[in-house]
Parts: sequence; structure tokens; C-alpha cells
Amino acid sequence: MTVLADSKASEEKLEALRKSGELAKFRYLHFATHGEGNNARAFESSLILAQDKLPKELVSKEGEPFLNGQLSAREVLDYWKLDAELVTLSACETANGKPGGGDGSLGFSQAFLTADRAASAFPSGRWTTPRRPC
Repeated sequence: MTVLADSKASEEKLEALRKSGELAKFRYLHFATHGEGNNARAFESSLILAQDKLPKELVSKEGEPFLNGQLSAREVLDYWKLDAELVTLSACETANGKPGGGDGSLGFSQAFLTADRAASAFPSGRWTTPRRPC
């Protein structure tokens, strides 16, 4: 079992696990953090992760996720490959997203349940709480 807590619960650590192929080996993923839904832009909802060790200047690299301490549904959709039985987001607003015109919204649910993300189950929430500093 791998537990990422406090400063280790960062987008940088998740990216290292993704690049090494280790992230794809996890059967269960559970994120307990703050979330921010975006009902206006598809796949722009995000999980707020540890940000205390972010570099002072954030740099975007072509072909790689933008590491700003927020994991977006778009980053999951574009970069993550999983073979998970269960992905749980214990975070507010993670069931939110832009209405897709069909079943559900275009956010984390769609990103994690897409074929090459391969999460078999995905519980999420719509509740809201005030954001507090990480």
C-alpha cells in the first residue's frame, strides 16, 4: 500500500508515479482532499493537492501536464492510464462538471471511466465546503 500524505500528497509525486508506470498498477485509488468543480468548462474541475513545495515559478512543458498543485480532470483524461477497480474522490464538487448532453457531466467521472483510464467504479460527491489553505 502506498500512502501519500501531507507534502507528499502532491501533483509532482503523482506525476512521478505516472511516468514510472507505477500509477497504472494500483487497483484502488482514494483521494481525500479539497475539490473545485467547474460547471462551465469541460474537464476543468480539479483536486487541490499539497502546494507547499511547488517551485516559485511554474513552467508549462509541451506534452506534459501543468504541475500547479491542482490535478484537473483534463490531466487525468489526457495523461493517465489506469487499471483500477475503484477510484474514490473524497472531495467536494468532484461529481460536478459541464453538462455533457447525455449521461452525466464532463468532469472527473467521465475522465476516470473512459476506456484507457479503466476505473471500474467511481464514487464522487457534489457537496461544497469553503476552501482553506493546504
